[in-house]
Amino acid sequence: MDSRGWEMAETRSNGLYDREYNCPNCGDTFKTKRVLTSKIVVMRKDPDFCPYYRGVNPLFYEVKICPYCSYAFTDGFGPLKQAQKAKLRQLHKHGAGSVNFWGERDLDMARESFRRALLIARIIEERHLIVAGLSIRMAWMYRYSGDLREERRFLTQSLNQYELAYEKESFEQMGMDRDTLHYLLGELSGKLGRYAEAKRWFGKVIPSHKVKRALHNMAEDQWEIYKAEMEAAGPKARNPRQPDRKAEIEAQAERIIKETEIAKQKIDENVYKEMIQLEALAVERVRLLVESSKAKMRLELDAQNRLANLDQWWRQEI
Repeated sequence: MDSRGWEMAETRSNGLYDREYNCPNCGDTFKTKRVLTSKIVVMRKDPDFCPYYRGVNPLFYEVKICPYCSYAFTDGFGPLKQAQKAKLRQLHKHGAGSVNFWGERDLDMARESFRRALLIARIIEERHLIVAGLSIRMAWMYRYSGDLREERRFLTQSLNQYELAYEKESFEQMGMDRDTLHYLLGELSGKLGRYAEAKRWFGKVIPSHKVKRALHNMAEDQWEIYKAEMEAAGPKARNPRQPDRKAEIEAQAERIIKETEIAKQKIDENVYKEMIQLEALAVERVRLLVESSKAKMRLELDAQNRLANLDQWWRQEI
């Protein structure tokens, strides 16, 4: 077996293989890791569909990141329009970060890849369903590491985006049926303690005779759990519209958190843009130094040739 075959065998033994992509932004071709279908083994799923795998986790490799322009995307991203590319001009060629996303990824790298894809999705104003999917995956990444605060933050973002997708987008054309979206909205609402909203969304799933049996059973089970939590929380949880000072304070705090989150997202985007610009400047500086070094070498070689010619002339004259 030649060295190339040995490398391929070693890669496939880890459940990974190289796949080639054309970057939708800069057009360059690059390779990134993917997980062999035969190596994907789902052990279980949480009620919000968060998967747990035996061995390699394919979610770690869901985001593709171009090494030339730093464009981060998933298979769900739509084709880039010129107006969107104009927003990505700061991510020009050779502006990639120092992190190598094109080999094997651990949890931290997977989380960072989703963070970058989420920032890109916001910059190019991707569809709400795409942003919702990226947000819930970010929540899952934090769930894997046990960070409940960040998990809740991204679950909230995901719920907001799924609600916008339900109101404004034709999500059926993007691979999600209405019943599944109703269920997921109910599950996320219940998980975040919004029991009245959970009741409303689950109420669209449970009475329906057209819903798949497995989804119907999940909706019934989850609503029983959240209904018990709501009963334990008292009448205020069952009737959130009833005036209540505590509820007003919590609502105000939630608004402040949301405004802070929006501001933080804008800061993250600006910092990311500045990082890309600084890295691009560093690359340009290295290029100029290399060219300067080459020019210096040419001058030195020219000077040596002139001295040699002068020495030869001098010898002839003597």
